[in-house]
Amino acid sequence: KQWYQRRVAITAGLIFYNKTQSDILAKEKLEDLQLHMQKLEIIHVLSQENWVGLTGHIELSHLKKYSPESLYLICGPKMFMKKSLEVLSNKGVQSSNIIEFNG
Repeated sequence: KQWYQRRVAITAGLIFYNKTQSDILAKEKLEDLQLHMQKLEIIHVLSQENWVGLTGHIELSHLKKYSPESLYLICGPKMFMKKSLEVLSNKGVQSSNIIEFNG
């Protein structure tokens, strides 16, 4: 079995911010992963394309369904990281619940 086909007792959400649909890295693989992991929710947010999903940049309303006690892993350009930390702080997320991947 693939690792994602094993029973997993965790619910995970991925909010993936991109400019356009064509910028979504590994989109087909993510869709396949979501099909096999019933407890994985993937939400795409686009900043430079009109579409049926969420649009814009990271904001508190995108995170309303997630608890401040959740673990948040963030990665992206410097300005995205800065804004993400600001939004998470405003949500009341403790720094111990945030893992930053800088690249």
